[in-house]
Amino acid sequence: MARYISDPFWMVAKFASSCPRCAVTIRKGERIFYYPSTRSVLCSADTCGGQAERDLSASKFDESNCVW
Repeated sequence: MARYISDPFWMVAKFASSCPRCAVTIRKGERIFYYPSTRSVLCSADTCGGQAERDLSASKFDESNCVW
């Protein structure tokens, strides 16, 4: 599957912040799902970053298997 520069990815938090979906505090050093195009993050909870990763994987799969 193709990888684009603006695709979100997992990384380690460099700063403390909070998850915009569930409002949980994200501490420095925790695993986060990062969106480079908007510079936003989601926590690693299954309903936040986990769900976003599954959605991204599903859309990449659909894109790679699309028959025109």
